[in-house]
Amino acid sequence: MLTIEEAKRTFRGPNQADYPELKDCAREDIYRDCYRGGALYLAVRMSRTLRLKPGEIVLDLGCGKGETSIFLARHFGVQVIALDLWTSATDLNCKFAARGYRNQIVPVNRPTRMWTCSRMTFANSTRRCGGRACLRPPAC
Repeated sequence: MLTIEEAKRTFRGPNQADYPELKDCAREDIYRDCYRGGALYLAVRMSRTLRLKPGEIVLDLGCGKGETSIFLARHFGVQVIALDLWTSATDLNCKFAARGYRNQIVPVNRPTRMWTCSRMTFANSTRRCGGRACLRPPAC
């Protein structure tokens, strides 16, 4: 049976040649300020499927500390709505402003309570939407 250490030795990192979108990024840039490594590699793979165009709006759920949001805004010219459960919108806003992306990336505060619409669960800090399919609960 394979031990955990033996299994770890078989893991390899992504081949940067497979990610030309990251050619201008040093390894330190790719792994900078991330909760988990490899977030930019995942962002690249998803963006290939989405075929992003400048000016489109992207919802970056689970944006972490905002590096993927900055990458998407910089590389694809998209507008980004950034939300993370553990990083406050205030912290993200400061980071985006300092890096020159405040007008292109909008940080959103984390939810404080969950509510359900149809068969999907959404996060919001206000109230339930009565079972209708919606992203924001109606005013009562």
